[in-house]
Amino acid sequence: PKTLINPDLKSWGQQLGILATLSLLVSALMAASHTRGELLQASGNRILPVTGQNMPSLDLIPGAYFLIGRDEKVKSLNHKARKTFELKTKGSAKFSNMLGLDEATARSVSDLVTRARTVGEERSGQFLVSPDEDNPKYWRFVANPQSDGNVGVSVHELDETYKEITRLQRDNEKTRQSIDERNLFFAGVSHELRTPLNAIIGFSDIMESRLFGPLPGKYAEYAGMIHDSGQHMLDLLSDVLDMEKVGAGKYQLHYDHFQAADVIRSTLKMCRPSADKAHVMLETDLPEVDDLIVEADRRAVRQILINLISNAVKFSPKGGTVTVSAKQMGHDLRMEVKDSGTGMSKEMIEKIGEPYLQSKDGGSHKLGGTGLGLSLVKALAELHGGNLFVDSDIDKGTRAIVDLPLVKAKKK
Repeated sequence: PKTLINPDLKSWGQQLGILATLSLLVSALMAASHTRGELLQASGNRILPVTGQNMPSLDLIPGAYFLIGRDEKVKSLNHKARKTFELKTKGSAKFSNMLGLDEATARSVSDLVTRARTVGEERSGQFLVSPDEDNPKYWRFVANPQSDGNVGVSVHELDETYKEITRLQRDNEKTRQSIDERNLFFAGVSHELRTPLNAIIGFSDIMESRLFGPLPGKYAEYAGMIHDSGQHMLDLLSDVLDMEKVGAGKYQLHYDHFQAADVIRSTLKMCRPSADKAHVMLETDLPEVDDLIVEADRRAVRQILINLISNAVKFSPKGGTVTVSAKQMGHDLRMEVKDSGTGMSKEMIEKIGEPYLQSKDGGSHKLGGTGLGLSLVKALAELHGGNLFVDSDIDKGTRAIVDLPLVKAKKK
């Protein structure tokens, strides 16, 4: 006998079967996605829900991945790890030995894994695994402790950016070493030059003063020229040495409380002979009451004034005037040196602070020097927490203003 099947029931049954199949497929995909999601979070702080027997699941983890036991031996690893490190065995070897790391790096990686297991939290570190100077190779190791005492370690090769940063750091260290060697050499040479220069200056001074009897006119003139040349060379050497110390961060300020007007007056006495020789008049504008007490480095303040006054005299014409003034401006001591000399262009003012820079305006380059005067003044002022300001025009003179804190500035 034939069995009659309702066409509608047959169609409904087919649809139900299709729905059931789709449901099973969706469930399987969701389960696989959930497992992969957990595995992909292995590089974070979560514990991996895998064991050494779950080998296929390790291949879902991006990058080279190793599962390390308490005995520091590799229990399992993924395909990426085998390919990256060209491993053909299934493991059972020590992790550091398997990677072929040098002794120091192997010890560091082993310590990383131990710390992760001990504290129960992720630990990571970057290590140089190939010290080839032309193409160094760095790896980042991320160790995540597991609930069963094992530790999962992900290994990633660092990108070119990290390599470039490391290269720049290495170059910077070489540059720093080169600078230190140069400073040491220069300090030694400077010391050796100062001794004979002081002797030349001293003996020429004795000859010029005719301490041991009269000298023919020309010899006395030559003695004076020797003295002035030796003193000029010693001044240049001192400026260069001080600038090198500032640049190397080795210039030490020795703070003291003193009357600023006294230092200004004594400095003017030192500079007056050179001003008289250049036929330039020195004038002062100081408060009648000596109440400009400042906390600063006395030698550095005197050096600032000597450089400013010497520059002003050097660039002033015969018959010119250099005026030195000082006053309190709020919490600062303001010292100003004004001249009627050749002046400076705006371009040159903007470049103040660049060592060994000399002005080419008004023929000033013919007057000699290292071009360190204003650079040293600016550096010494800033070491005190102060500033240098310059206002100048070509053929109209220059105003150089230095502001220094009356009280020692606190380091930030």
